[in-house]
Amino acid sequence: MNPLAGAPNPPRFLPALQRAVPALIGLVVIASLGVVAMRIGRSNLHTAENDRLQVRVETVEVLSLNMTDQMDPAVSQEIVRATPFAPDGGELNEAFLQQFHNPETAATTALVSADGEPLASLPPGQGIDPEDLAGAWQVATGGTPVLSDVFAHRGVPSVATLIPVSDGPAWALVVLIQPAVDTAGQSFHEQTGSMNGESGGLMLLDRSGVAMNAWSRDRIGEEAVDPRRLADLPEGEAITWTEQRDGSEVTLIGTGLANGYSLVFEQATGLLFGDLRSAQRLQTFVLLSVVGAALSALITFQLARERSAQRAQARVHALMKNSQDLVLAAADDATLTFVSPAIEGLLGHTVESWDRRPLADLCGPDEAERIRRLLADPSTGPLLNVALLAISGESRWFDIEASDLRRHAEVRGVLLTCHEVGERKDLQDRLTRLATHDALTDLPNRALFREEMAKLETRIQRNEAVAVLCLDLDHFKAINDTL
Repeated sequence: MNPLAGAPNPPRFLPALQRAVPALIGLVVIASLGVVAMRIGRSNLHTAENDRLQVRVETVEVLSLNMTDQMDPAVSQEIVRATPFAPDGGELNEAFLQQFHNPETAATTALVSADGEPLASLPPGQGIDPEDLAGAWQVATGGTPVLSDVFAHRGVPSVATLIPVSDGPAWALVVLIQPAVDTAGQSFHEQTGSMNGESGGLMLLDRSGVAMNAWSRDRIGEEAVDPRRLADLPEGEAITWTEQRDGSEVTLIGTGLANGYSLVFEQATGLLFGDLRSAQRLQTFVLLSVVGAALSALITFQLARERSAQRAQARVHALMKNSQDLVLAAADDATLTFVSPAIEGLLGHTVESWDRRPLADLCGPDEAERIRRLLADPSTGPLLNVALLAISGESRWFDIEASDLRRHAEVRGVLLTCHEVGERKDLQDRLTRLATHDALTDLPNRALFREEMAKLETRIQRNEAVAVLCLDLDHFKAINDTL
């Protein structure tokens, strides 16, 4: 097996990969900038959502303070106690009720005894069932003014303010019943809304979580929030939480009032932050489009650049392959770092089989020593008639010139240009033989005899034994002259 035939092949993709390094770096940079921009966008969205949420928290806290003062039943307690109501006051009691009755806001104003008997009412004849007022009746008859939970009065969701007419256990109560709809409070809730034009808004809830006023009239008289959740709300400080309703997340912000009621803001989370998230999605889409366009342009540019490099490489490869000069590059350790494609036509080897192989493998020992000295000092060249081994094992003759490019960053070695001189060497050999041999008999002639005799004289001078044999052929001249 020919020892020159086999060698490991280098990766063919390496040059293309090296050319692609700048583009790859560009891709990484662009992608990194895109990721950073998206993270900044998400951070900005988070900040914007927190800011919007904080605005609603502050709104709930401020409104809760105002509503606590407006809905405090103790505000009217001193006036009620100063009014001379009497168990047998009759029409006089009814006259006294006029100062507490506002037909625009109150459905019924009544003076009711502690056992539930009506003593006077406006409009006249309006009765009140203490069972409708549940626990509020017990609190008020004990001497404490109180606001009832929402209940149905004449089929309309309403709330009652119960004020005892005396200190301590009351003998009677002034009851002010106000409908939940068509009031200034309900109008305020509807007009305030969600503060972003979407469904949602404020709700004033009783102790059972039933809405007295709400951003939507459909919510009035219905349980809007679990009363167990309301029981944990502090007074004057808004708390934020979320709930799942019908598969969607709802954000709620609530605080407790001094009278036991709660003020709660509710809105679907998707609607609360919808415009912010839509803007962020649009920003992300634009960013991804720009990044995608940049990446596409960079990839297109690199592909065009690679195609151009491959065409140029193919052209150079074709030129060098069909050249009669073999170009080699050798490192300091005499290993080959570059072999031109001409080696295929000149010596039959493949380019890949000679990558990183010793230059000495391409020639015999004597020639390897000559080349080694040339690599050590390229200025001593050129070398004439150097025999390089073909893949078949035969020798091909070259003249080798050397250029020292060890300081060149792209080469870092000695460049060897091998000129094929096989025809010239054959001619030289033929001329030399003609000069030293007879053309007819191909026997050594007198010139070669003298040359050999000169060599023998050297041996004789060294006292070596030498013998010369002379043969004389008779009549050879006559024969030779006839040929």
